[in-house]
Amino acid sequence: MKHQNKIRPSNVILFFAVLLLFLAASPPCATAQTGGGTPATAIPLRGQASGSLQPNEQHWFLAPQGESTAETPRLDLTFSPTDQTVANFIGFKVFSEDDTQLNLVNYQKSEGHWVWTADTAAARPYYIQVVNNSDFAFDYVLSWRADLVEAVIPPPAAVEETKAEVAVEENSIVGTDPGNARALTFNNNVIQGSVGGGTTAWFEFSLPQAGTDPYQALNYTLFFTPDDGNRRHKVNFELYPYSEFKRWQQGETLTNFGAGMLIDRDGDNLTGERFWSGNVIEGDKYLLAISNGNDITIDYWLFDEDIINPILGPLPLPKEPPFIIEGAAPQTAQSLLGLNKGSLAPNEERWYAFRITDFDEQQFEELALTMITTPDDGNRIRRMTFDVFTAGGVQGWSAGDNSQINNIGTGSLVYRDDNEQTGERFWHGWVIDNELYYVQIRNGTDVQMDYWLFTDDVYGP
Repeated sequence: MKHQNKIRPSNVILFFAVLLLFLAASPPCATAQTGGGTPATAIPLRGQASGSLQPNEQHWFLAPQGESTAETPRLDLTFSPTDQTVANFIGFKVFSEDDTQLNLVNYQKSEGHWVWTADTAAARPYYIQVVNNSDFAFDYVLSWRADLVEAVIPPPAAVEETKAEVAVEENSIVGTDPGNARALTFNNNVIQGSVGGGTTAWFEFSLPQAGTDPYQALNYTLFFTPDDGNRRHKVNFELYPYSEFKRWQQGETLTNFGAGMLIDRDGDNLTGERFWSGNVIEGDKYLLAISNGNDITIDYWLFDEDIINPILGPLPLPKEPPFIIEGAAPQTAQSLLGLNKGSLAPNEERWYAFRITDFDEQQFEELALTMITTPDDGNRIRRMTFDVFTAGGVQGWSAGDNSQINNIGTGSLVYRDDNEQTGERFWHGWVIDNELYYVQIRNGTDVQMDYWLFTDDVYGP
């Protein structure tokens, strides 16, 4: 990676002459220093430096030749806050005089702070860049001699609160970044967990070789909750080759080879969905990251299959009614026939279930429902209703309460038979072939109501 204002050896002779005179006249010290904004204004790093970087700001330091007595001089960069969201966007780079970037080694965590160590024995003098690519300001301490001083950022004054925060961090460290990614292990084809607001869950995986073809097809489906229609745009999963780990160590942005595509197939407004399908090479190692860019914690379910409508625990299952009456609940729904007739007492409901399986290779199937009720007085039909649900849409149902379930359609009022004693409702829509659906009829009137529900567009039966 090239930095601004490339430095050439022919242009720095005078600079180093002045610099060496300055260093010879200056007594050793380890006071706080703040780096320059460009390589040309780099500040000599002697002992340790500290500073604060605003978003998109960078500081440059110059470590002159001959200052370290250690066999392997090192650089330690310690920064705060320790939020991993910030850590991934902090750049720490070392350049030799001829503009060659040096390798960074031994990326590690120490005493609650992230520390990079660079082997700088190969080329000195050298230039050091600390850059903030995040949207947050952070403080840092830079020590250029590991044998001189250990950089420690002072903890907050409230000691008890600090201990509590550190304890939470240590208990949840596994899977918080590529350096400690969890093994991607599915239990019955699913991994279930949660991701805090503004954080990422990291996994690593490798598929064993199973044949002569080195490529293996993969499908991943991610469901999360709660969704409000907007959070789904800030939740995703991405896949990376393990070679990107080195770029992460150097504070660079990772490049994925696949990411979840936003879909909406389960008909549940409280869940968000992402899907990816592709191929990986057997035996190679990969990283998978589930990111949550919202300000609240989400629960997620990651499947290693193409899943359309799962039952997501621990979402509540439909509650059984006090008495098991056929058709009184989704669990005891009656099969929907061509003509379905019955009678409902005030505040009673009736459930029917259906799925269209006609083997015509068409994914979507057209459906019409007509309901005729009696006795009507011109107003009762407004409270005698029917709704259509997916199987996932009824997961929060309880008797007499539709506030926690979501329909995909409802019967609309129509006036077609010229009979003042009957009321009519009609729905027309599309359903997915071989998927399970429910129809619920509710009597919100104060009298007994008879009904006839047809699976067709019916006029005056």
